[in-house]
Amino acid sequence: MSRIKILPHEDLCPEGIVIESLPDETICEAALRNGVKIEHACEMSAACTTCHCIIRKGFDSLDDIAIELYEKFPDIDPQWISFPDLHKKICELDNFNGDPSSSNEKILEAIQMLWIEESL
Repeated sequence: MSRIKILPHEDLCPEGIVIESLPDETICEAALRNGVKIEHACEMSAACTTCHCIIRKGFDSLDDIAIELYEKFPDIDPQWISFPDLHKKICELDNFNGDPSSSNEKILEAIQMLWIEESL
């Protein structure tokens, strides 16, 4: 399980909340299960932007992971890396201090997108 801290939002969660996610559960699913009413117009398939979350911290930060991946693996095209290979590379990073078991497809996809952005 991963702990997720949802910061206060005047409409969705005025007090803020700390929740636990279940294995293979997305942030959106965990938030909804805990009463945080996040919009999800595309049934949480990541096809629109209504349920997107901003991850401010995790590992250290997803931006920091993308930058370190870009610097450590300059010959890899992040567009074509598989999620198992991406997970392995993240765990190999010198500054990785997270829990490898807390990773999921949505987190890996977010890191992959940031890495692609970094390499442009």
